[in-house]
Amino acid sequence: MVKKYKLNFYIDGFNVYHKIRDYQYKTGKCYKWLNYRKLFESLVNNDEEINKIYFFTAMGKDFGEESIDKHNI
Repeated sequence: MVKKYKLNFYIDGFNVYHKIRDYQYKTGKCYKWLNYRKLFESLVNNDEEINKIYFFTAMGKDFGEESIDKHNI
């Protein structure tokens, strides 16, 4: 059995969301429902495996109360 290297992926949700939104405005293509696991699976080599995927985000300084409620959900 070949040892596989375990990989962890860390997603900065706040920055990814805004970059995807900017890309959508420019191209009309929407990737807001991107499947991160599928994306990462396409990037790993045969001697690697996904261990964990961490998704984190932060509140923007200009978030209103409604946005904060949506964010918390």
